This record gives sequence, structure tokens and C-alpha cells, in this order.
Amino acid sequence: FEFADPHAPVLGVGIAPPDPGFELGAVHSAALNYFFPKYSNTSRINAPDLPAASQTLASTMVAHLASFARDGKPTAPNAPQWPGYTDPASVMLWQSSGVGPYDAGAHHRCEFWRGLYPDAL
Repeated sequence: FEFADPHAPVLGVGIAPPDPGFELGAVHSAALNYFFPKYSNTSRINAPDLPAASQTLASTMVAHLASFARDGKPTAPNAPQWPGYTDPASVMLWQSSGVGPYDAGAHHRCEFWRGLYPDAL
């Protein structure tokens, strides 16, 4: 999956201050707050509540994870079917504006990078 919620709490949650002065986006550890409410990457467990749209996304993410743990099939009510991974075009995108499969390879220009570094990729 790719977590891309632009409303994810980041500063003081997944990234320690000081504020770098620019938008951080959905950093790597930001998704943890969606699975574990109030998770702040500290011993205080004091992250802010998620905005309403992000809380809806968090509920979908938890449903996918729980069903995968239960029966090996990541499903969630009112969410598109999560395809099995076959290539970068079958990645599940999680963002507050919607959830669904998308072509991560095209989005991240994997063919461009593969052309530059064929031995590494």
C-alpha cells in the first residue's frame, strides 16, 4: 500500500520538531497514527485527534488490516477490492479523498529510473 493522506498529523507525531518550514506530506511513520490512535512516536502517546476525513480513512485502514490478519484477504466495508500485488500498477492508495488501487509505477516514474539504473532496478 501507499499512504498519502495530506491531512496526516506529522510534526510532533512522526517527525520531531523543529518545524522545517515547508509542507512535509504523509511521511513514512504517519500511517501508524491511523492504526494506533494517539500514537505520537513518543512515550507520551499524545498525538492529536485525526480530522474527520482522516478518521474515516483510519477506520478503512484498520478494517483492511484486521480482515487480512483474520483470513488473509484485506477487505473493508464500502472500499474497493484490494488486488493482489502483481506489479506497480496494483498498489492500494490510501488517502482521505478516497481509497483504491492505482499505478504507483507510473506515478513515481519507475520506468524513467529503471532506464537510468537498469542494474539496480
